[in-house]
Amino acid sequence: MYPVHRKPVSLRISVFIYGLMVQVYPLSFRRAYGQPMLQLFQDRCHMALQQNRLLGIPVLWANTLVDFLLSVIEQYTSRGTMNTKSNWIKISGWFLAISSLLIVVGFAASSRPIYNVYNLASKSFDRVLNVAAMPLLVAGFLSLTLGILGLLNNFKQHINPLGKFGLILALLGGITTTVGIIGVSVSDGSPWWELLMLGMLALFIGTGFFGVNCLRARLFSRWNFLPLMVSLPFVILFVGSLGLNSSLGLPLDIPEILNIIFLVVSFGGLALIGIQLSKDSDRSQSTSS
Repeated sequence: MYPVHRKPVSLRISVFIYGLMVQVYPLSFRRAYGQPMLQLFQDRCHMALQQNRLLGIPVLWANTLVDFLLSVIEQYTSRGTMNTKSNWIKISGWFLAISSLLIVVGFAASSRPIYNVYNLASKSFDRVLNVAAMPLLVAGFLSLTLGILGLLNNFKQHINPLGKFGLILALLGGITTTVGIIGVSVSDGSPWWELLMLGMLALFIGTGFFGVNCLRARLFSRWNFLPLMVSLPFVILFVGSLGLNSSLGLPLDIPEILNIIFLVVSFGGLALIGIQLSKDSDRSQSTSS
């Protein structure tokens, strides 16, 4: 094993993020298995780096994220913490709402310059933001994926094939984006940026398909326009950028303020969807009781 002060940055960041992820499990489970899980993950990171220093950690994370999502749901449902469908859906709604805040703050932190005392554009707080950006984004997209799972679980009996395909596509997009973010933090280049962008595209196109179903079937008690509204800014930007690049060979230069507006509209809309999902779950539970 590496001495503590000589551990690779990718290993230290990965163990830190996984430590945060372990906190999602039920308290009794964390007390019994939390520390051994963390130690096992650290050992697996060490082995992954030995086998492939460039791709080992991102590949490990791709497998870990899927196992994490499935095991969290299994632990909550089997231990009675979320022993009803309504409780799970309510909590997944809050996962969706919280994810939006984490992602917006994470993107804002990632846009800051690398801290350097000789760089007048960087500030002292950038020392914290530079380190926090990746954990915030990973935690945000993990929470977002759990929120989409809740949407799929809640509406799977009421949505048409297009809506179901959309939520599954959005779910895969959330996982792919998370893997891309982790990969970019280890190696700032291909194929991780491509994975990140394709994941985001799948996420918002899938949300748009679900949004069309929402408008037709009025799946929520209100705000059925939100899923479609959420998908439009990113899809418009992507299609516009692709069109300009293919026809004129020019990049799409978006003013920073417009990027911020699009970011807030997209992820702020996701937060409102999560809040509405939780409220509708409460209303459904009250009616049934």
